[in-house]
Parts: sequence; structure tokens; C-alpha cells
Amino acid sequence: MVTQPLAEAFPVGDFLAEELEERGWSEADFAAIMGRPTRFVKEIISGERELTRESAELVGAARGTSAELWLNLQDTFLAWRHG
Repeated sequence: MVTQPLAEAFPVGDFLAEELEERGWSEADFAAIMGRPTRFVKEIISGERELTRESAELVGAARGTSAELWLNLQDTFLAWRHG
């Protein structure tokens, strides 16, 4: 049985940075919406901070999406990177 390689996936921080850019929000703007320090957002975008359930819930609530969306993006990237 031949297995197909996974399509290239991207870090969750790339998606978040793109979302902020599309909305014209800075990292500081988004951090303020979440009630977290700017460093928190910078670390997610740079990949220094892996999303936890709690941080995914904050990102999801601030974006009007589910925590699962953000956790799935992260899980897909990790599977691709280790696959």
C-alpha cells in the first residue's frame, strides 16, 4: 500500500499573523483584545509558544472562531513536520 505524503502545512503563527494583517491589527491590538501582554502574541506568531487549550480558547474567542480550529491547525502542522 502506497501512502500519500501529507500536503505542506504551516505553523499556526503564520495563520494568525495573516489574520491580523488582513484586519489591520497589530500584535499589540490583538493582545489587548485578548487581555494578554503583547509578548504572548509575539511568541505564538514566532512559534516560541505552542498553543495550549487555554491559549487556543483566547485566540478563538478574540477571532470569533473555536479553539478547535486553532488546535487543529497546530496539530496538522506538527503531524506534517514529524511525518
